[in-house]
Amino acid sequence: MKQVAIFLSSRNNYSLLEDFLKRNQNHIEGYYFVNVDDFSEEDEIQLGKSICEQYNIPFVPNKARGLQNATQTMIDHLESVGLNSKYVVWMTHDSHILTNDFFPKFESLVNSNKLDDFGIVGFNILGPQCGVYDQNSITKDQCGMLGRSPLTTLPGRGGWYRTPDMKLDWNVWGGDKAIAVESPVDMGLAVNVELFKKHIKVSDNYHLFCAFDDICIQFLNNGIYNVTIPFLQIWHDQHIKEGKVPIKSAQAAQSGDSKHFGDYGPHFVYWKNTWGWERDNVKNTFPSERYTQGLIHDFYYHDYTKGPLKSFDL
Repeated sequence: MKQVAIFLSSRNNYSLLEDFLKRNQNHIEGYYFVNVDDFSEEDEIQLGKSICEQYNIPFVPNKARGLQNATQTMIDHLESVGLNSKYVVWMTHDSHILTNDFFPKFESLVNSNKLDDFGIVGFNILGPQCGVYDQNSITKDQCGMLGRSPLTTLPGRGGWYRTPDMKLDWNVWGGDKAIAVESPVDMGLAVNVELFKKHIKVSDNYHLFCAFDDICIQFLNNGIYNVTIPFLQIWHDQHIKEGKVPIKSAQAAQSGDSKHFGDYGPHFVYWKNTWGWERDNVKNTFPSERYTQGLIHDFYYHDYTKGPLKSFDL
């Protein structure tokens, strides 16, 4: 039995689903793949069901709104059909696999038990957001985006471990290692099922934005590292969505597009109430008196110029 299953969370964007399946067909073949519907409108639901039927994949309604609930729904669904996957992989519709034998390589690591103690495992995301426009130019020893930073103060906009914002030398940030980050890039990542069930409190307050960041901080708060595997690469390009759904999800949501992306804004309030600092202003709002030790403390005070907080041999 395979120890890895794959899911997408779809919300009124089924014009992208079939394209995703075609782009990734050779990679996902042989793996249990699920579409979780996040309360789409009726016409979109019917389109989604027809695509899922065509490709023989389950169409599973989300139990409550948002990506955190979609992850819980996926895990519950696997148990209902008698599958005991150790990790579930989630990707965005505008992504596709780059690395040959991506899933067999990842599953081999899962089966080796080397990933048992990590909460969320991320991958090396490459594309226009990190200054890479030609897939054919990508080398195996190239870092793109390795993570998001709700804690460490990084250069560039938005708090990303990414080139060209910062120097990500392969000998320091890559190789055959797992790199500790606060939160892997939320365009393609894998969730440790056992640790999710044990430690994560699922919230309806995160529809899309910061949903996995919050899960990652929950793991850190419980002394559990989240890591990125740099030698497993995924391509992400927002322009794949062009002409189908808004290209830039955050801008569209800020403009009121709840049809595709959900609310924008309340998640920041919930984050501040839960963790004590502002999601987009950690440097000036971090409550140091609350976090005097532990991984949240360690990441906040870490100097990224010295390399990752920690790395793990694979």
